[in-house]
Amino acid sequence: MRKFTSLLLLGFAIGSFAQTPGGVSGSELWFKTAPLNSDLQGYYRWQDFSGDSIRLMLLDSRGVKSELTLPNSSVHYFNFNPSLWLADGFRSLSASLKHGDLSQATVIGVFAPELATIGKDMVVYALDGRKGDGAILSKDKAVRGRGVEPLDYGSASGEDLLYQSSDSLSENGFKESALRVVSYFKVSNPSTTLWGDNSNTTLFIGTPSTSGSFGTDFPTSLFGNASIRGYAPELIVFSRMLTPDERRKVESYLAVKYGITN
Repeated sequence: MRKFTSLLLLGFAIGSFAQTPGGVSGSELWFKTAPLNSDLQGYYRWQDFSGDSIRLMLLDSRGVKSELTLPNSSVHYFNFNPSLWLADGFRSLSASLKHGDLSQATVIGVFAPELATIGKDMVVYALDGRKGDGAILSKDKAVRGRGVEPLDYGSASGEDLLYQSSDSLSENGFKESALRVVSYFKVSNPSTTLWGDNSNTTLFIGTPSTSGSFGTDFPTSLFGNASIRGYAPELIVFSRMLTPDERRKVESYLAVKYGITN
């Protein structure tokens, strides 16, 4: 039986589905690893297939911002599908969404943490929209603003991206199933201001909150606030809560595509 990590926060199939992930429409962002051009031995990027042409931008140590592209040598293939390598050498990776603040959101992605760091908690991604309403997903915890206890979303079943000795799987078993589908659900109170918040959301990939880029004060001592190292072939963002059936369709599409059977 396939296992998927699913998380609900309150309060605060390939072929015919090629144009929508699993046949579920309405994604705000649909990043897939794809070649920059027709040269399959050249450079790769996360290409947005949602229709908005959003780009994953790299802010380097010189303060220069450009689209992240990586050579073929930095790309790994899962079930013959390419995947970008994410490493902590990047100062900041971000994508600016064009519609809304994602007070409600479903984020479903595929991640394979570096095997040498499977026992270390790290930031996978963050959503930063309305001031104080951001969220961080680490390999082990879902984190909201200061004063809200982070949720250890894999504590019951060990189905997160962090290996711990208390997990049901052995270390070798975890390594063999390190490529996983992770689903995150975010629900916050809607804006109550007359004109709204007039704020869109930025998706940060592997960016620790100490970077100063966030509008939310996170309790950084309660989770692993370091940049993830690993592979990420695909990430999909919806500005609503998917139904259980929709979630299963997207998760199944990703599992079949990347050969995830655990």
